[in-house]
Amino acid sequence: MTSAYIIKSSEHDEEEGRDQYIYMIVSDVGNKYMMILDFINDNIRFISNDLSYMVKHRIKASWTDD
Repeated sequence: MTSAYIIKSSEHDEEEGRDQYIYMIVSDVGNKYMMILDFINDNIRFISNDLSYMVKHRIKASWTDD
């Protein structure tokens, strides 16, 4: 299954030892989620708009083309 997401808003949270980006997103079928990219805990979390469920993916590796 593949989905596309549109980022509606974003913020960077660095308070109290956190390093995460919080995105409000909408899927290609209109579902709304909060996506949290968490660099401290190496995961990405998708939280439903009504807070009824969360899906968490672990980040195993990352790289940049510097």
